[in-house]
Amino acid sequence: MTIFGRVFQWLRIGLAGTAFLGAWIGAATLTAIVFPLARLRRRGAPVVERAAACQRWLQRAFVLLFDYMRLCTLIDFNPRGLDASTPGPKFVMVANHPTLVDQCALSA
Repeated sequence: MTIFGRVFQWLRIGLAGTAFLGAWIGAATLTAIVFPLARLRRRGAPVVERAAACQRWLQRAFVLLFDYMRLCTLIDFNPRGLDASTPGPKFVMVANHPTLVDQCALSA
């Protein structure tokens, strides 16, 4: 492997590490700050509406994570370009790989 190839490989490893670090920091921030504030803001609303508010924050966070990974050329997936409609009132959505990225993609 050439020097350029090794530098590129280490750069991608570092960028992947920052993506996972960002996911962990984001999860801690959402859990400790954003979700409690979102629930507090809608404290008089029904439970389903409060849960939906938290789910919207989580969806936005995952979209931002995928934007970052796409910007770093780690992944070629854009959740903003997908049709978010569901097939009906009852359906099952399954990830074909049990990895962190698949679960985030489903949530995004």
